[in-house]
Amino acid sequence: MKKTIIFGFIILMLITMGSVIKAERYAGEIIQVDLEEKTLVLRSENGQKMDLKLAEDAELYYNNIDAALGKYTPVTQKDYVSGYLETNEDGLIKTAHFYYLVREGVIVKLESGELVLRDTESGICNTYITKSNLELYLNHLPAEKDQIISGMKALVILNYQFQVKKLAVIHYDYTGFIEEVDVENKILVINIGTRLQSALQKYQLSEKVMWDSREWTGLEKMVQNNTFLLVQFVVEDGRNIISYLNVRSL
Repeated sequence: MKKTIIFGFIILMLITMGSVIKAERYAGEIIQVDLEEKTLVLRSENGQKMDLKLAEDAELYYNNIDAALGKYTPVTQKDYVSGYLETNEDGLIKTAHFYYLVREGVIVKLESGELVLRDTESGICNTYITKSNLELYLNHLPAEKDQIISGMKALVILNYQFQVKKLAVIHYDYTGFIEEVDVENKILVINIGTRLQSALQKYQLSEKVMWDSREWTGLEKMVQNNTFLLVQFVVEDGRNIISYLNVRSL
């Protein structure tokens, strides 16, 4: 009888131990925050989405500074804070360390797996590891690495491991004033000189440029009414073909 009781007690202990929820550590990005419910949605590094709730005594940090949950709200619809958190035995968040790290500078070198950036403020060149799924944008449009060259200005978004997860490059080959608009042939005549010393150049618009004839007819009328239209643009391989442009009236 005694042996039976001891054996039963051992079985009960094993079952109890197996049901205990272990404290865990998870890393990834916070894609959603609910301030009222004190919950967040973490997209882990393997792509899994997890709904987690704060413990009453949870300690939260943002860029290594004490923070409230609101600091973890997504920066934009596509930009999120990244980092890691730890849960307690009840599966509630007990500590969280998340970061949104931004660097600005001039690209010295961008190669597979590595970015060298000259910092705008300090002038110091820093080397960063680039993630394999690096998000790359040129003038707000998705781009490829071969479109990015040394000397371009860039905004760099780092994850909590100081790896580059997003690289936003702003670059224009020329700035000038639109002198003529040929809607039918998709041609612009642009003064890339000054108002006093003109340097007129004819450019063809690439198929990459979004083209709405009504919108461009409106631009044509503005030019005819002597409205100053400042244009910043990028040309394809040194040819007189515009692949990207930004127009605004003065």
